[in-house]
Amino acid sequence: MKLLYSITLPILLLGGILGVLETKKAILNDGSKVDYTIDENKLLNGAYSVSSTDNKVWLRGSYKDNKRVGNWYCFNSDGAVALRYNYDLKKVIAIDDKMAAKIKFVLNDKDQNVVEKATVPVPICSIDQYLSLFNEQIYSIIGREQKNRPKEIPVDIVANIDSKGSVSYKLAYSLNGYNYSTKLIIKEKMYELDWSPSTYDGKIISAEVT
Repeated sequence: MKLLYSITLPILLLGGILGVLETKKAILNDGSKVDYTIDENKLLNGAYSVSSTDNKVWLRGSYKDNKRVGNWYCFNSDGAVALRYNYDLKKVIAIDDKMAAKIKFVLNDKDQNVVEKATVPVPICSIDQYLSLFNEQIYSIIGREQKNRPKEIPVDIVANIDSKGSVSYKLAYSLNGYNYSTKLIIKEKMYELDWSPSTYDGKIISAEVT
């Protein structure tokens, strides 16, 4: 993804059989807010959402026994739905044209039929949220690596998805004729940056996404 760097209330369920759910809040490293629900065993169960620092909902869905289930909605900062993903079907139901246009990817497969027919790898979040999650790291890295930097530096957030669906991230940029690459890490206790990887015939295809 490209961007430009610049200088508790408990809920009691009837009968007791279903137990007690408790709504809680958490703050992510970018300042966005997570509202989630846990049961008496501290497992995620029920509604889950992430909101931006100005209280715009970015992500909404639900958990059952610590696993995402059903439809999850990803929103742009203007409130428009960027992506809808169904975890039961393991399928992207809808994606906004603007989001689809911003996703650039290369599949690591020599079979042209696979390259042409495989699904598009997408993060299960809007581009607005995706960039926000990495902003603080990028500012820190650029500030540390480039003491005498220009006011603006075009950078890429590169996601590498392997054949098992595991994802790693790096920051890539060029300056004064040199190419730089630095590892990026998402470490959030109450949030997982999930992906719908590229697939063909039921098999995950490794890919690089920018």
